[in-house]
Amino acid sequence: MRSRRIKFAAAAAAALAVAGLGGWGIASAGSSGSDHGGSGKDPGASTDDRSAAPDTSADGAARSSVAPTAGRGGTPTAPTAGAASPQGRTGAPVALPRWSAAQDVPAAGVPLTGGPRAVVLGHTTYVFARGEDKNVWYVTRDGSGYGPWHKLTGISTQGDPAVVSARAGRIDLFAAGTDGLLYRRTYTGPASGAAGAGSWNAWSQVDERTHFDAAPAAASSEPGRIDLVDRVGGDLVTASLVDGRWNAWALVPTAGRITSAPALVSRGRGTLEAFVVRKADGAVLRLPFSGGAWRPSSVVDGLDAAGAGRPEALVAGGRLYVFAAGRASALQGPATPLPAGLGGGPVGAAGAAGTLELYAPTAHGTLTRATAPA
Repeated sequence: MRSRRIKFAAAAAAALAVAGLGGWGIASAGSSGSDHGGSGKDPGASTDDRSAAPDTSADGAARSSVAPTAGRGGTPTAPTAGAASPQGRTGAPVALPRWSAAQDVPAAGVPLTGGPRAVVLGHTTYVFARGEDKNVWYVTRDGSGYGPWHKLTGISTQGDPAVVSARAGRIDLFAAGTDGLLYRRTYTGPASGAAGAGSWNAWSQVDERTHFDAAPAAASSEPGRIDLVDRVGGDLVTASLVDGRWNAWALVPTAGRITSAPALVSRGRGTLEAFVVRKADGAVLRLPFSGGAWRPSSVVDGLDAAGAGRPEALVAGGRLYVFAAGRASALQGPATPLPAGLGGGPVGAAGAAGTLELYAPTAHGTLTRATAPA
């Protein structure tokens, strides 16, 4: 009996050691993976609208749940905890950027659909969007202007792509295929981000079984680490690439039932901010992650994204900005309209060298761009 207790304690300690953003069941990329419960059923086909709320104490604060628990359909539930800091508005209102008038971006080889996503590598901005031909297209912009559009073939995609730069000179691109599976492609180039100086590898599956209902969002909460969120059956799920291995997908219960695709950013090492559209009323919710756990959600005042598609978020100059349905918020202070010409659909946001950039789709299948001082 004493030997059994020692073995059990050692196993529990090992489980806690790997617990992180999604570290409660490690699965390598491209393996048979997790199918959200191992039932063999398509998790995206869920019609269960019940909320998987975390355990709460008598005063209503969420208890810490570092050990894995079962969510809907047997999906592991991500760690949750009470608020690490006061939720909602705190301190003086933050002044929002003063945006320039929107200007047209050169047209791609085909009309673009959905919304763009943007990332800065060195001194170059890379802007990605899905083409009408179901391929991902991208264009670069640096101090000399725009480069040519490039097409990334190999799979048929649906929804907006997601991009992140977790290491200098590298971009990781994620897109949902028309089969509902998630795919990844990596660009490797010099840290300067010189256009045309790098190369792309081939598309590969993130896992072989998990089917998604929306476009993913990506961020990096520490160098070399990639954090993902996406929607499955109306729930927010998360996974991370740590030391070259993917953690199992896990449910984020503090999000409740959501619609549209999520947004994700990191303000510093070990922290994340996810933004989702609440299914019940279209409100945009903020979900912070810190100290190894997801914290309670709060409503972003002034942003109503019902029917407007996914939100987007940007961290630049030490400040966090959120965009949805043609409006912008800095969490503190009122939301304000974006410039005419940026429309009310999803935008791509990037910031570098003291300049913020917004890219937005047009009704003609092209993009427009507006800038503001950081």
